[in-house]
Amino acid sequence: AAADDEDDPIATASERVSELLDAGDDAAAQAVLAALTAEDVAEAYALAVADAALSSQFSVAGLKSLRSFAAIVLGQGGELVTGHASSVELVQQFLAMDEDMTFDDKLRTGGSLLALFMCLYPEPVDELFLEDGPEARACARYLNMLDPEIRQREARKEVRRLLTSELDAQLMGLAACVEDDFDEKLEAFEAEIPALFQLLRADKDDACQSLQTSSRSAFGKMVASACRLVRGGEKAGAVSLVERLLDTSRLVLFKIGEFEFEEEGAWPGYEDLVESNLNAIALSETSRDPLYAEYARAFVLQVLRENVDMEAVESDMCILKCLLSQNTYVARDANTEAYISGLEVAVLQWAEDSGSAAATPLPNTGKAGGLIRALDLADVTEEEARRDALVRVSQRLMVDQRMGRDQVGFACTLLDLPDTALAALIQKEDRNKLQQDVVELVDRFVNADASGEQTEVANRLKLIVQDHSSFGVTLEATCALVEEVIQTKLASTVHESFAAEEVGDMPGTKKWLQSTTKLPELLAALADEQPQISTDVSLQDVLTEDEELKLSDFCWELEESMDVENEQLATRILQLLGMKR
Repeated sequence: AAADDEDDPIATASERVSELLDAGDDAAAQAVLAALTAEDVAEAYALAVADAALSSQFSVAGLKSLRSFAAIVLGQGGELVTGHASSVELVQQFLAMDEDMTFDDKLRTGGSLLALFMCLYPEPVDELFLEDGPEARACARYLNMLDPEIRQREARKEVRRLLTSELDAQLMGLAACVEDDFDEKLEAFEAEIPALFQLLRADKDDACQSLQTSSRSAFGKMVASACRLVRGGEKAGAVSLVERLLDTSRLVLFKIGEFEFEEEGAWPGYEDLVESNLNAIALSETSRDPLYAEYARAFVLQVLRENVDMEAVESDMCILKCLLSQNTYVARDANTEAYISGLEVAVLQWAEDSGSAAATPLPNTGKAGGLIRALDLADVTEEEARRDALVRVSQRLMVDQRMGRDQVGFACTLLDLPDTALAALIQKEDRNKLQQDVVELVDRFVNADASGEQTEVANRLKLIVQDHSSFGVTLEATCALVEEVIQTKLASTVHESFAAEEVGDMPGTKKWLQSTTKLPELLAALADEQPQISTDVSLQDVLTEDEELKLSDFCWELEESMDVENEQLATRILQLLGMKR
């Protein structure tokens, strides 16, 4: 009633002092209180405390102002306990007038009062404060909070509410701040956390639970924003936001880990902390896979291009994997591709910028490099990735930039691979080119309608075999490759005939089988020039037993057709099956 009375000088003074303290003008607030008696100061202080406990909008900022009020009271020789006891009675009078106030509302208000009392004293209160202190007895008398466990529970609830709301505001501020201001604000937040815990008398459980709750909410919103940026094509903005997310999450995890470190005596590590505190905050975000892959690429390039402290960022990809609820296999594939593409870009950039500089292995790569740990790549996978990068790089350098084979050896040095890796790669590429040419000519031979075209194709194949050294392949390997390609084509023509038969295309079926009979003729023509090529061809080597049975049945049907051409075709196929001489 006094608080609502505009003519009450104490209520007016209490409201004025609160306004001045909120504005940071402690001197003016002291001057207002100096004009009051000690009893009036205690009553004005009690009104301010009661108003704070009843307010649903009370925050840490209000608590700081109220602590300044308490400091002034103490500085003028007053006692806080007197005002606290009066504030409980004032709250009880207000609650009695509010018919809508439930029992739970009364408990919450009592918890707010007790939390305020604990925080307003300049030094931490002892363990008996909530059990048998004057304020506890007042709450038991006026608010029916008779059980000490209830007083403890409700007070801690209010502490966590204040702590969580403040952390929410600060973390969301970090998420929304511009990139240039982020480092400064993060440092300020790091410095503020211990003071905040001390102000609210937060214990380990309060601190850990509030940090976890607030960070999950803030980080979830940051992830959703980053995913929207990726979908909109703003990849650089998404990467920047993820970097801020990781910097903030490392700080939060470190603060949570400090409590576990004190209790268990050993630093638990970021990986364990993120698994237990921040895992799966983006389960509903469908575009998290592209976001993870985009940041992985940016991460690898940053590590390769800059002198990055790997110890500081080694856990980043593990943290991001947990935050985005990434499947282990999806994350590994994304990391591997990011590593390969990052190596490719770094090597090509070095080739463009280095001039005559001597090549040295790229930083943080190889089996002993930090990237293998940061990306969680197994030794075998990591080396395969460097070899895959060498494939891409050599193709770009020799094809796009027209470098000679003897000019790209620096890529092996940069990728920390032996010179033999490039030689093996070139040999493999040459063999692939040879195989591609042979396959193309064999296909042309099978599809040729005129004998003159078949002869031309056979002659070109003979020239390829003779010129095997230009492909860097031995004569024996070239002959074996030709035999392998023809045997493969032999099987494929039979399979094509089966497909044609299944749809009732008899002309197509016979056409494919006629192609089958041409291939041994091609082998024979090649063997005339190169005796190392075997002419021993059998469909039994390339077909399954079921396929052999199906083909032989079809040949018997052709023989029974009483058509000379069909009989000749059936006889040749049965000879290739080893069923006729």
